[in-house]
Amino acid sequence: MKKYLVGGAVRDKLLERLPDDLDWLVLCQDLQSLEQKLRKANYRIIYVDEARNLIRACLEQGKVEDYVFAESLEANLSRRDFTINAMAYDGETLYDPYGGVIDLQLQRLETVGDAYACLHSSPIRIMRAIRFASCFSLTFSPSIAIAIDLLKDELKAQQFESLIRQELNKSLAYSPYSAIATLTFLSKHELWSVLDWHGITIGTK
Repeated sequence: MKKYLVGGAVRDKLLERLPDDLDWLVLCQDLQSLEQKLRKANYRIIYVDEARNLIRACLEQGKVEDYVFAESLEANLSRRDFTINAMAYDGETLYDPYGGVIDLQLQRLETVGDAYACLHSSPIRIMRAIRFASCFSLTFSPSIAIAIDLLKDELKAQQFESLIRQELNKSLAYSPYSAIATLTFLSKHELWSVLDWHGITIGTK
């Protein structure tokens, strides 16, 4: 069964870090086809998450892994948020259509496609941008910095509160450096007002 390691796991391997999770992509038409391919390859199905188009499975006595499907590798990578997360590896070839490797080398965070459109489509990506930049010592591209300043108030919507807390907890706990960098990004882009809106306190401003 042909499968691709995708997303953050590829990024972490390039950074010589141990990935928290392994996410795999299998090329097929739908979730049912993915389940059939996994069973045919002797994977044990743990559960099927139809809402996320994801199947959690493992080989006998193997590590539990997450599998998603797409009609093409290009279609999957084009929907991702940042170039450093839009890479894939099949065990032999690294697929990097958006220049994620170069951005890692330049210590730059860049979106896949237009920054404003990317962050506007899912404003929580603003907090993800802060987490990735803080944890991996990256700087925002000019387009991301401008988009954050234009879109930050959209994070005041109630549905983002728990997600903001999750992203903050991850970036503050990652390392002492990431904690300081997170506070710096929050101040630079005047995001304290968003935290105050949700009643989120960190302890210092």
